[in-house]
Amino acid sequence: MNLKISFDNNLKDFNKLKYIIVGNNPGNDEYKEGKYFIGSSGTTLRKHFLENNLVSNFDEECIIFNKTFLSTKGTDGLIQVKKDIGEKNFNNILIHTAHEIANFSNNLDIPIFILGKSKLDKGKIFHPF
Repeated sequence: MNLKISFDNNLKDFNKLKYIIVGNNPGNDEYKEGKYFIGSSGTTLRKHFLENNLVSNFDEECIIFNKTFLSTKGTDGLIQVKKDIGEKNFNNILIHTAHEIANFSNNLDIPIFILGKSKLDKGKIFHPF
C-alpha cells in the first residue's frame, strides 16, 4: 500500500487569522510542496477572497485544512485508500480531522468555509466529516 499523508507546512500568526478554509484532500502538488490549495482551485480561491475584500493577505489571514490529510492524485483516489485501510480507519481519520478543525475554530473564534466537489451526504466519501 502506498499511503501518502500531507500537511500544510505554512506557519501562521494566529492573531492575524480571519478564516479557516477546508478543502477535500491534498493532491500531488500539495504533497510535494507542503502547502494546500496551490493549484488552479487555490488561485481561484485566493482571487475570490481578495477581490471581495474578505482579506488583504490571503496567506496570512486564512489557514487551510482538508477533510483528510490523505494525499491522492485526485479525490476519487480516496475510494481506493478507504478500501486499503478499511472504512472504520478511514472514517476515524475524517472524524478526527473534523474535531480538530472545529476546536481550532472555537478556540480562535473564526468561521469555517468548507469547499469541495464531493458531497457530505450519507454514503458519500466524506459523509463522516
